[in-house]
Amino acid sequence: MRTARWSVGFALMVVATFTAIATPLQGQQAASENNAHFFGFGAVGGAFSSGSVAIAQFGIGGETREFGKAVSFTGEAGYVTNLGSGSGTSILAAGLVFSAVPNEKGDRFFFTGGAILFPDGGATGGYLGIGLKTWADDRFGIRFEARDQIISDIHLLMARIGVMIPIGASGR
Repeated sequence: MRTARWSVGFALMVVATFTAIATPLQGQQAASENNAHFFGFGAVGGAFSSGSVAIAQFGIGGETREFGKAVSFTGEAGYVTNLGSGSGTSILAAGLVFSAVPNEKGDRFFFTGGAILFPDGGATGGYLGIGLKTWADDRFGIRFEARDQIISDIHLLMARIGVMIPIGASGR
């Protein structure tokens, strides 16, 4: 258990550091165009290989401001668990987000992909996802995502929902 706590703590530190460093590096955008944000999420889904099991995931992350209004970096740390047995492990992810042009409310469809690491067991893989980021106002948003996290021949298919909090003036 000590390893799991250390891994989650380390993962949270990596995500916070990454977001804190990467966001100011993109200062060429005006504050009104700031769409960097922190997010927290929960997810349910299934793990599929030769059989299938129900899984859940929760975590926190951050997304930098966009480069050229379309691409941003993202990082997250979380915990994924088998709902049947209760066993679980920490998970780290880092990748890119490709966003569509926002509509008049600031809603954006996005595609994401990147690398994942399970620090407790050393397994690595990748992920692909598609979703929608919508802002209720300048201080609060909701993120919906369908994601496939792939480790060897195992697919973790998930429906994720999260809360976004902007860094800076506005999330839109």
